[in-house]
Amino acid sequence: MSLDGTIADYWPDYPNQEIGRKVKIRHLLSHTGGTGDIFGPEFDAHRTELKTLADYAKLYGTRGPTFEPGSRFEYSNYGFLLLGLLVEKVSGKSYYDYVRENIFVPAGMRSTDSLPESEAILRRATGYMKEKLTGNRTLTRCPGGARQRRRILDCTRPSPLRRSIAVGKTYFT
Repeated sequence: MSLDGTIADYWPDYPNQEIGRKVKIRHLLSHTGGTGDIFGPEFDAHRTELKTLADYAKLYGTRGPTFEPGSRFEYSNYGFLLLGLLVEKVSGKSYYDYVRENIFVPAGMRSTDSLPESEAILRRATGYMKEKLTGNRTLTRCPGGARQRRRILDCTRPSPLRRSIAVGKTYFT
């Protein structure tokens, strides 16, 4: 793949031809492609349906650019999903298999993988998003849509031994 190659060079039938023709690999890597983000009401409504990278492209692929590609920076998770889909197109393998075979295994990363949230994994790191509300209250969105409003929270299970405590922007477990 070339940094100056476009999405359409590797995926000629990308759903939005303007994005396909204008957005280069370097734009996706530098968050300057104008491909937008994935989080918001659309994501919340379809989260449980999004199992593969192709599922994201079906949901967001027809969107036009949010700005002229290359003209400014705007963080884009969707741009990196597109990079994963391009890896699939070029390699002929799933993104997850490609990364496992070409990065994780050669690097000796035996406890690293990309598996669905629904699969129970021992010692899995659990992600969450924190939003500031009024006063000292926060809203934490945990995997699976769980929501908790309190200072001490646990997105994995209700055990007091596994609490995450928010201190400023640093999180301790």
